[in-house]
Amino acid sequence: MMAKSSTARSKLDLPLPLVEPQPCFLKPSIWWKSPEEHIREDHHTSRVHQLLLPHLQYGTSLRQPPPGHVRLLFWWSLNELKASRPKAQMSADIPLEPGGSLDLLRVQKMWGLESVTIIHPLRWKIFIPGDPNRLSALAVRDLSIDRHIFITEHPATRQTMVKRVVRLFCLDLYFLSLFGLYRLFVCGGYGPGQCVPVPAWYDHMVMLRNRVAHRLVDLKREIDAMYERVLSYGAWLGISDAVSQRYYQDAEGTLATSWLDYLEERRRNFAKDWGAIVLACLVLCFIWLIDQFVIHVF
Repeated sequence: MMAKSSTARSKLDLPLPLVEPQPCFLKPSIWWKSPEEHIREDHHTSRVHQLLLPHLQYGTSLRQPPPGHVRLLFWWSLNELKASRPKAQMSADIPLEPGGSLDLLRVQKMWGLESVTIIHPLRWKIFIPGDPNRLSALAVRDLSIDRHIFITEHPATRQTMVKRVVRLFCLDLYFLSLFGLYRLFVCGGYGPGQCVPVPAWYDHMVMLRNRVAHRLVDLKREIDAMYERVLSYGAWLGISDAVSQRYYQDAEGTLATSWLDYLEERRRNFAKDWGAIVLACLVLCFIWLIDQFVIHVF
């Protein structure tokens, strides 16, 4: 008979220590949208919706999540819950797994988080689940209030913060560029259907531009109405309406053409005299911005 190995475990030996499962959250990439960008998108959509349809409520604050979903409320820190009327930075409805559990890796990818931490809704403390990558169905039921779950993010590492700062810097630089300014003054900004991380100052400039444009349109209508009244008074006094109307159109066309020619000439002279200087100043400003916000961060 073969001798029993001395290394074999018996029933009297102590059990092996349990190995805690480690979270396998993905490392955020610079191509991921940061939580700040998602918050900007939500605030931009809310501002545009309030401007276009002020009589309707926007968001998920008055609706319950659909069946088989839970609503996630994101907070930057636990201190935000201590306010008199705490308001989450962003919220979203996410479907549960077939077994009723919540996949935390899916939440991480959805909002570009470095880690997903569950907040106990009654104790306002961090809850550590048994499986750090998944919240069981029992935990979903116990940690939710009306199917609302509070989550936060541990303080991000320096490498992740650098990636987020670089992304936000590039976005702000785009809105300050000629493309962003053209979109601002010509197209009137971005609509509610466009998910763009627009900063608050950009939306405020869009609202100011729209108020000025509406005021100019109203002023033009008042001028047209005044001319119509003048022409009607001229016809009542015996002046030919056709002659007066033709004279008004010729005068208006001549005035508009002369103004356009004058502005075109001024633009050409400005581009000829100051174009190189303006371009050099823009290049210097761009280099200074890169030195201040990118090189110093690294």
